[in-house]
Amino acid sequence: MNEIINRLRDATRAVGETVDEVPPFEPEARPSTRTSRASRPWLVPIAAAAAVTVAVAGGAAVARHGGGAMNVAAGTTAGPPSAPSYFAEAGPDGVTIKSVRDGKVTGTVDPPADGESYSAIQAAQDNRLFYVASRTADCRPRIFQLRIADDGTVGSWGVLPYGPPEGRRITSLAVDGDGSTIAYTTVPCRGTPGTGDLVVTDTGTGDSRTWTSSSRGAADLSMSADGRYVLFRPVPLPPVLSPEASAVPSGAPVAPKVEPSLPPEEIVTPPATPGVARTPADRVTATAAPSSQPSVERVPPITVTAVPSLGATLEPVATATVTLSAVPSPAAAGAGRAAPAAPT
Repeated sequence: MNEIINRLRDATRAVGETVDEVPPFEPEARPSTRTSRASRPWLVPIAAAAAVTVAVAGGAAVARHGGGAMNVAAGTTAGPPSAPSYFAEAGPDGVTIKSVRDGKVTGTVDPPADGESYSAIQAAQDNRLFYVASRTADCRPRIFQLRIADDGTVGSWGVLPYGPPEGRRITSLAVDGDGSTIAYTTVPCRGTPGTGDLVVTDTGTGDSRTWTSSSRGAADLSMSADGRYVLFRPVPLPPVLSPEASAVPSGAPVAPKVEPSLPPEEIVTPPATPGVARTPADRVTATAAPSSQPSVERVPPITVTAVPSLGATLEPVATATVTLSAVPSPAAAGAGRAAPAAPT
């Protein structure tokens, strides 16, 4: 900022050294359709001075209304644009006041209580009155007022008795020229459904007016010096989190209940028969010895499913199928034939 002031001073001095006399205003004179730069050399320093003045004014406006940064603010004096004396920065470590000339810290405000942080700060035009917004973990934001003394120290600091309702957070902040009016925007906390609000408050009485929108919010607030106009940038509302998406399961995992495919039955393994070859492990064929009156019937396959205990680790296991088939022996088959009747 000091470099800009020096450039403005040099440009003004150049104007004073270049313009020796002002040409008379002649309304009857015929205007020239085109004027070369060589015929008007004094226009160059005047244009340079005007450009520097616009740069200072623009920088002061951005400093006062925040621009894209909401945690740094500085005010300008009324009248012609001039560099501010101090600027303030808000953050997790509190509020820090620094000198524009050399960047030296002139005053500080302690950080807020646990769960609260300063999220936005803006300055009035006198560079002495500041407003600070906070953000809390339980979604109860507050607005503070800071006054800076002439030497850059903290003159006064306190919380305002008004602010946004519980369940909303401040997203942008702006102040008018004399600090008598502030504007701020809020959105719902924690992804809950709601509206985007723009609030304009009289700092002396606390009276507020609120504009709401169900489709979008506002950001990058800027307020005119007389407090009659508020400029903002429309932005989408934050997404709403569904209860299903936010639910977190608790406790130990419960093993799923596994039901057998058939009712459990007692399975008796018959004695092995010599000469019967073993089949693969997943399919076992057993041969039952026939009784005195054998009857050969087809036995359906029995599926056996292992049921894990509660402490067991569930792992996929291939299902084993046990097929019981009654196979009559040659002797049993002969015994089953009808014997011829004895002659009488």
